[in-house]
Amino acid sequence: MSISDRIKEARLNSGLTQEQLAKLIGVAKTTVTGYEKGTSEPNIETLGKIMDTLKVDANYLYQDVTDFPVRVTYIEMQHINKYRELDEHGKEVIKYMVDKEFIRTGNEKNLKYEITKLKSEEPQITDLSKLTIDEKVALYRRELEIEEKKAEEKSEVS
Repeated sequence: MSISDRIKEARLNSGLTQEQLAKLIGVAKTTVTGYEKGTSEPNIETLGKIMDTLKVDANYLYQDVTDFPVRVTYIEMQHINKYRELDEHGKEVIKYMVDKEFIRTGNEKNLKYEITKLKSEEPQITDLSKLTIDEKVALYRRELEIEEKKAEEKSEVS
């Protein structure tokens, strides 16, 4: 998405029309239309007003301008910002819930390789289909920890 698409997305997520946004930032409706079509770009002062009005930051608006490999929607960015404000306990709770939902929704097929690797390390696990969601989450999280440790060890050697 371009900055023009991001401005439009943020405006729509804010429930504003082009005319309403134009009034709030002090420009003509046709100017907002130009921003959203990509035929013109706001100056720095107007850009600041847009960000304040739509409650977005420059990282959100310009994220596609860089070679950043992950694309984030406005709603996802809001969740990320809330997550960053949590204490460590809150972050752990969210990680657990996301892992659990990931497995519950059938994405565990994507984890089959990781769980199979753990199964080979833990002979008491004989039938993955009999594991509870909590057990699958625990196995998945342990695999992530193992991968993190391997990455740390590799970076220490380099």
